[in-house]
Amino acid sequence: MFSELYLNNLGFQVTNDPFAKHARYYRDALARAMYRNAPAGVFPDERFLVSFYKRLIGREADELDRKKMICTQLFENPSLLRNIDSEEALHSKK
Repeated sequence: MFSELYLNNLGFQVTNDPFAKHARYYRDALARAMYRNAPAGVFPDERFLVSFYKRLIGREADELDRKKMICTQLFENPSLLRNIDSEEALHSKK
């Protein structure tokens, strides 16, 4: 993984274990750092990615909570979602 190699090159001793253990959080943090939906008032937020890296290098001990990344505006008003029918947005298909 690029991040692991890069951090090791900077002098941090990092293994792939945290990336594997928190893969879903890391993936969601990457997406949240890039996601923008201006009509919903949702803009890129790098806090979660920064928190992951700080925890990875031992500078922070906060719990990694994916629920904090949720853009509640999109649940309160599904019509603000893009690329998906708002009627189907909150219903999972089987």
